[in-house]
Parts: sequence; structure tokens; C-alpha cells
Amino acid sequence: MSAVKQRIEPLLAKLSPRPPALLPIAALDAACVSRCARAQTQCEKRQQLRETECQQQFSPTQTQHNDCIANQQPGCLQAVACLGADLSLCKTQHQECLRTCPPIKTPPPAAAPTAAPAPAR
Repeated sequence: MSAVKQRIEPLLAKLSPRPPALLPIAALDAACVSRCARAQTQCEKRQQLRETECQQQFSPTQTQHNDCIANQQPGCLQAVACLGADLSLCKTQHQECLRTCPPIKTPPPAAAPTAAPAPAR
């Protein structure tokens, strides 16, 4: 089994290259970084909203379940607890967005002044 694994691993590495390394944010285009930050904020707000809506639905459903059990009714449906806002998704999307940002274009270095040729004598 290990011989097969040794043959397959290099092939898999070629098929799924690693994403390019992320440059420091200061080295990326500011407008692109800003767009990514806005998208992350919106993602986090959506996740928080989903969690809030889930909590609002869970509480009455749990109460109904408790009443059903207390009245010894058959077929009581158990409420499913909310999982919490998954902000890791937003972080991953933010990192992927930043990878699409171009680096800041730096102007070419200024040409060093050249010494004028010495006058001919």
C-alpha cells in the first residue's frame, strides 16, 4: 500500500497546486483590499442574521416540544438547536478575495544622475 501511496502523492500534488502565497495587505491594491473587507463584513452580517433567525425559530419550537412531552402526546418533534454563526466561512472567502488583489504598482526607480563627461582638452 505504501508503494502506491508514494506514486500517487506526487501526482496529486501536481494536480492540486497550492494557492499563491498571500502578500502583506499593505502591498496590495487598496481599492481591492477595501472591496474584500466590505464583502467580509457583509458575509459576517448575513451569518449573524441567520443565527438570529434560527434562535427566534428555535425557542417556540422547543417550547412546543416541551409541552408535547409534558402532555404525553405521541410523535413529539424535537427542535434542532442552532449551530451558531459560522464566521470561518467569511474568513476563508476574505482570504480568497485578497489573493485576487493585484500588488501595488510601484513606480520604476528614478534614474541616477549621470556624471557629465569631462570637457575635452
